Amino acid sequence: MLMKRFAFLIALVLCAFSASAQRLVSGEKAPKLTVSKYIYGGPSDKGKPVLVEFFVSSGNQSLSQIETLSAFADKYRGKIDVVLISGDNEQTTRSFFSGEAPRFSVAIDADGKSFADYGVRYVPFSVLIDSRGGYVWQGRSKSIPDNVIASVLR
Repeated sequence: MLMKRFAFLIALVLCAFSASAQRLVSGEKAPKLTVSKYIYGGPSDKGKPVLVEFFVSSGNQSLSQIETLSAFADKYRGKIDVVLISGDNEQTTRSFFSGEAPRFSVAIDADGKSFADYGVRYVPFSVLIDSRGGYVWQGRSKSIPDNVIASVLR
């Protein structure tokens, strides 16, 4: 019985931690992206929706995530900006792209400020921000619902 209570308490704590992992609330203003440096492209255009992808190159899905982002960037070019925020240092990030410039902007978050401001606890983690700077959606970029994308394109 004591073991069941202990297991229940552990599960409760873990659920509470994961529920608060990402602190963004739909409709609220998204935190400002504070990065050390853009190494490909630049900041998104003001007045345009932006998909922000938090990333580290050592992640299990890093290569497939880049393919997903490239396809998204191509599909919505001129309509939705795409910015990848790397938690790696500049050299590691540049090496990951093997000298090929990606089809979206890439920035380094050396001090982890944007990762912290957005409450990032796992990668890949994506945030969709509307043209007014409001937070709209969070999750994995490969699973953004079509109706959410349509809502930021209106």
